[in-house]
Amino acid sequence: MRTILFFALAVLFNVDSYADTDYEIVIKNGRVIDPETRLDAVRNLGIAHGTIQVITDIPISGKQEIDATGMIVAPGFIDLHSHAVTPRGQRYQFYDGVTTALELEAGAYPARRVADGFESGAQIHFGASLGYLWLRQWMLSTHYQPSIVHKLEAALDRDPEWESTGSRSVFSQKLSAEKIEVMRRFLRTEILRGESIGIGLPIDYLKAGLSDPELKMVFETAAELHQLVFIHARRLNVGDTGGLDEVIELARLTGAAVHFCHINSNALGAIDVFLERVTEAQKADVDISIEAYPYVAGSTQIGAAAFKGDWQSLYGMSYEDIVWVETGESLTPESFHSYQSERPDGYIVLFSNDMNSVDRAILDPRAIIASDAMPQPSDSAKVHPRGRGTFSRTLERYVREKEALSWVDAIAKMTIQPAKRLEFMAPTFKLKGRLQAGADADIVVFDPHKVAGRASYEQPNQVSTGFRAVLVGGQPILRAGSEEYGVFPGKFIAPHSASVK
Repeated sequence: MRTILFFALAVLFNVDSYADTDYEIVIKNGRVIDPETRLDAVRNLGIAHGTIQVITDIPISGKQEIDATGMIVAPGFIDLHSHAVTPRGQRYQFYDGVTTALELEAGAYPARRVADGFESGAQIHFGASLGYLWLRQWMLSTHYQPSIVHKLEAALDRDPEWESTGSRSVFSQKLSAEKIEVMRRFLRTEILRGESIGIGLPIDYLKAGLSDPELKMVFETAAELHQLVFIHARRLNVGDTGGLDEVIELARLTGAAVHFCHINSNALGAIDVFLERVTEAQKADVDISIEAYPYVAGSTQIGAAAFKGDWQSLYGMSYEDIVWVETGESLTPESFHSYQSERPDGYIVLFSNDMNSVDRAILDPRAIIASDAMPQPSDSAKVHPRGRGTFSRTLERYVREKEALSWVDAIAKMTIQPAKRLEFMAPTFKLKGRLQAGADADIVVFDPHKVAGRASYEQPNQVSTGFRAVLVGGQPILRAGSEEYGVFPGKFIAPHSASVK
C-alpha cells in the first residue's frame, strides 16, 4: 500500500510539474507518432533548449504554441542521399519535411566542404561522407573537378580545368599497387579526422579506372575503421545483378557494412531479383541496407560514364526516353550527341523504369526513403522533382492513396530507419528519428489529408503542400505553412558530434 501511495504521489507531482512548467514551445493536441516505440496517440509536446522535454496527454503551456489538432506530429525526416546540400536545395527539402539532408553517396572531400555554401547559416542539418571519387582525384591529379557540392574556387592552387576522358583522367587511370597503398593511407587519415559519415563510393562513375585491388582496399579500410560504405553500384544491362553481387561479395570478404543507393534505379524492372539477392546476403550475415525513391525516372549528367557506351542496352531505353531538363525537350540522336559534346555537365531525366517496380522497392520493409535530390544551379533551372517531393509523395501515394503502408511504417522509413543505420558512426543520430523525451526537437507537423508533392517533371520547382510546421533544433523554420525567414538552426553533423545542439 505504501508503494502504491508513493507511486500515486509521484504521478501527481509529475502532473503538476508538467502543468506548471512554461516550455519554450508547446505543440498541442497533435496525433503524435514515434516510430521507435510505435506510439500513435493524441499528445502534447513540451520543447526547450532544442530538446523534447515531455510528451504527455496532460494540458501544458508554452511561450509559443502550435495547435496541431487534426495533424500528425512526427520526427523530422532524414534524407541520407541528397546532392542538394545548398541553401536553395534545403529550402525545397524542408517544405518536404526534411530536417536533416546528407550528401552520403557522392560525398565530399573534405566532408566539411559541404558547409562552404552556408555563409549565412543553414536552415536544416547537413553532413557528408568522405567522397572517395573526390579524394582520389585530389590526391592523384593536378587537375581538379569541383564536385557537386564544391565551388570552383575549392580547387585552391590547382588547375580547375580537367579532362573527363583520356589518360590523364582520374576516372579512367588505374593505380599501381604502390599508389593503392598511398590511397589507403590518405583514406584512413581523412576518416580519422572525424568529419565524414562513412565513405561515399560511386563505383559506376569510376568503373573504368577502379581495379579490383583498389576496390577491395576501400572496403578493407571501411571494415577496419567501422565505416559504412555508400554505394552507387556498377550498372549493367537490365536484369543483370552483377553490380549488386560485386558489392555483396566485397562486403562478405572484408566484413564492411554497405548501403546500396537507389536500388529502384539500379534494378529497374528486375527489382524482385535484386531484393531477393539482398535477402540472401542478409541471411549470410552481410550487413547491407537499401534505399529507394518514388519516381519512375532517374537523373544524372549527360556526360556521365554510363552514357559513353551502349547505354540503350544498359537502361533498356532510347533517345526519346531522355529529357534535357533545362528545356524539357525529349532528345534525338542529334541533340543527345550535341549536348554530350558541348554541355557534358548538363542534367538529364531518364524514363527507364515502371511504377510497379518502384512500388515493390518502396514497399519492401527494409527500404529507407531517400531522395537522391539533384543540385539546382539557379532559381529557374529545372531538375528532377525528387528533390522537392520524395517524402510527401511517399506519404501521399503509399499511405493515403494506396493504403499500402500505415502512417507509422511510412514515417519509420524516413526517420528511425535512417537514424539507426547511421548512429553507430555518428552518435547524434541516437537523438534523431524519434519523438521521445530527451530527443532532439527536429519535428514536422503535417495534415494527413493534404500532404502531397506538387513538383512534376514538367514543373519541378514547386514546394510540397500539407506541412503546417517544421522545427529544427527546436526552432520553427516553417510555421502555419509559411517560411520563417532569417532563421538558421541547421548544424553540420559529424561523427564526433555528440549532439547538434
